[in-house]
Amino acid sequence: MDKPIAAVLLAGSVVSVPACTIAVSSGSQATLTPSSENVLSASLTFTLPGATMARVVSTSATEVLTSPYVYLDDSGYGQLEVLGLAPSTMYSHLVEPAPNDIADAADPITAQTGPLPEELSTVHLTMALGTGAPEAGYFLVSGAGNDVFALDAAGTVRWYRAFDQPVEEAKMQGDGTFTVYEGASNGWQPVAGNYVRLNADGSINATNSASSPDDGRPDAPAVYTDPHELLITADAAGAEHVNFFGYEQQLLADRATLGTWHQILRQTADGKVEFRWNASSYFNESDTTETIADGVFDMDHANALAIDPSDGNYIASFRDTDALLKVDANSGAVLWQLSGARNQFSILDDPLAGFQGQHSVRVLDDGHLLLYDNGLGHSPQESRAVEYEIDPDAHTARSVWQYRHTPPIFTPFLGSVERLANGNTLVAFGEAGVVDEVDPEGSLVWEGQLSSAGEPMVAYRIRRLPSLYLYLQP
Repeated sequence: MDKPIAAVLLAGSVVSVPACTIAVSSGSQATLTPSSENVLSASLTFTLPGATMARVVSTSATEVLTSPYVYLDDSGYGQLEVLGLAPSTMYSHLVEPAPNDIADAADPITAQTGPLPEELSTVHLTMALGTGAPEAGYFLVSGAGNDVFALDAAGTVRWYRAFDQPVEEAKMQGDGTFTVYEGASNGWQPVAGNYVRLNADGSINATNSASSPDDGRPDAPAVYTDPHELLITADAAGAEHVNFFGYEQQLLADRATLGTWHQILRQTADGKVEFRWNASSYFNESDTTETIADGVFDMDHANALAIDPSDGNYIASFRDTDALLKVDANSGAVLWQLSGARNQFSILDDPLAGFQGQHSVRVLDDGHLLLYDNGLGHSPQESRAVEYEIDPDAHTARSVWQYRHTPPIFTPFLGSVERLANGNTLVAFGEAGVVDEVDPEGSLVWEGQLSSAGEPMVAYRIRRLPSLYLYLQP
């Protein structure tokens, strides 16, 4: 595919660039640069004398899209990313000043987007409505091949970023950048991988990866980057901290078999390790309930990381021990364990009496835990979303909400949950490619089936994404 080029457009000119034809009316000057990473995006630079803020309104024959306002410099110069366009569609892009600015709108630029890459051309989220429909916005899909992509509320691809190798965990961080794991690891193989941090246009502005302890040991084991979760946090001074999992391999008790043990890592923005907690210092081989053999054994399989907003400590999910741990983010002390061989809690009011092989643990604003219960131990096996009220003093975990699909869906692996700002819950049965939004009473609002070429498509996580431009509470 040819690289797009920038077109500087003067009065009355018509310029062709790959995949688009651009016309400009008399008296204007603007620069439109189609994204090199995404045919559904472009960068628009412009000068709007007299304006302090401006936005872009993009109009096709069937829709009108608006960007957020951005501040301009004293000359009225600004740059905006144009995101969320439809493929193979002609748009008129009009730069508008803020309502209170004394400035005229710039002349529109017309341009046609290109077609989607072949591997995304048949991807769709087909909606079957329940009591309602999805709100305007997007769904970010990760772990479905070599592309991270976002679908709109109609289920069509409106943003993507392609990679040369498989990708897994992806999310929009609080500053509006995207983080994506790229690499062939499933969380236990001795293979390289790393997280990339993307701007909305798909360009990379940072990378993060695990590193071995700097303790002087010549035989220190290699530490690999785990693909399941990355969280960027900021301290009171505004400094960023990157929280994710790493893993290393150790010989097990038989001295002949390699086992993979995970670590919780916290790094500064420039990659300096501030905190390292190793699961092998807490778990042992008798804690392992589910192992995945691939030349080595995955002893714990860390797959979700959350931070308790009440105290800043970690809540971590270890699938192959059926356990959730709360780990002190300063000392590394294990504060409690929920479920698994060394469960410290009584599980109350749960019709399925607990969870197994879980994914996607999340801490809600009220301190409750929401998770995707893969349900390997249920009879019959069944996956669901379940919410627990945790009392660490009484050591009780009380089930206060659940959602079970009708008919039941069982996914041994993958899956995600997300509590939305409207009080509903997004539940993705990832291995089946089914995503449901359900209300607080557990009633189905709508259901979607993710597919490619008409066949169900497997995904690691499906997240709600209200905007492509900036982070908003889902």
